[in-house]
Amino acid sequence: MAQLIQILAVVFFYAASSWAASDPSNHFAKCTEVISFYQQDLFFPTPGLNATTAIALPGTNNATMFAQVAILDDKLTQAPSMDSKLVGRAKGMLVFDSLSNISLLTSLTVELEGRDGNINLLGQSRALEPQRELSIVGGSGEFRFVQGFATLRTYSLEPYGSKIFFQLYVIKLWECLIKSQV
Repeated sequence: MAQLIQILAVVFFYAASSWAASDPSNHFAKCTEVISFYQQDLFFPTPGLNATTAIALPGTNNATMFAQVAILDDKLTQAPSMDSKLVGRAKGMLVFDSLSNISLLTSLTVELEGRDGNINLLGQSRALEPQRELSIVGGSGEFRFVQGFATLRTYSLEPYGSKIFFQLYVIKLWECLIKSQV
């Protein structure tokens, strides 16, 4: 069974890449979904708020927090306000991995309310840059065979943590393949 799944995956990706290469005007617009939300990163304990990010391993460099590992389970909201409508959760880990700047290796699973499945993000995030990107490396459920990217911007720094604005550009490869055959 596992071998059959591997064969189908290879055939699928070959067909999708062949289709994309044969259509120079293709921008995957017909099968791309843009999803926006605010991550409410509660890094520091604050009265009335439970921290949603915990330090699992303290860092060894105070300037860049090198080697610090944090685990998170953050609220995702529709607007910047903490009381805004909940649209999902971001779960994963952050690894501060630079001696020269504040840089995080970021691994996130985005779970969206009312959706079947999740989206997986991975990449380097230099926290002080005005805009950063992470890769969408896959997903599950309705997000199987997705790729794409996410842009991140720090909306605000708060005494308890930060608010990060995300825009996910989710390319549903399976839909692209099917639409190209019609």
